[in-house]
Formats: sequence, C-alpha cells, structure tokens
Amino acid sequence: MNAGDVMELLTVAAIVNDREVPDALVQAWLPIVGKYTRQQGLDALRSHMTESPFFPKPSDIVHQVRVAVQHRREVEGLHPAPPAGTRWAADVIENDPRLKEVGQ
Repeated sequence: MNAGDVMELLTVAAIVNDREVPDALVQAWLPIVGKYTRQQGLDALRSHMTESPFFPKPSDIVHQVRVAVQHRREVEGLHPAPPAGTRWAADVIENDPRLKEVGQ
C-alpha cells in the first residue's frame, strides 16, 4: 500500500460525505505507508473508518454513492463528463475494487 492508496481512499470518503480530510487523520495514516500490504492497509482502513468519528461506516458511504449515482442517472439522463483530468467521486467509488471491498 502506498501513500496514494491511502490518500485516495480517505479523500473519496471525505468528498462523498462533503467533508475535508482532517489533517490529523492524514498524519495518523502516513506511518502505515510501506508497512502493510494493500490488503492489510485496506483492513486497517475499514476498521478505522468504522470507528472514526470523522466518517460513517464504509458500507453506508458506498450505499450513499450508489443511491446518488442512480438518482443522477435517472434525473440527468446521460452521464455528464467531469472536468478534464478529474473523475467524479461517485464514479471512483462505484468502479474502484478497493472501495467495493471496503463497503462489504
């Protein structure tokens, strides 16, 4: 697991919940970089997010995103393109196997 994996998971969780990633939470996660395999890091992140006051349970996050994606598709019809060089947070969660695992 690398710093990018950690930051992507934390950032997507924050975006979905319309919150910024607290600096203290980022600093708490930086020491795990390079110490865990991706699966171990994912397990640790799942545990932390479940217990953290900053985020709801991971399964709730994934459910919220699925509902939002379905609503957007029903209301807006065609899937709008995100700004160049970016991805919609909902698409990241919907399509990222790491985040699907977190939601289980």
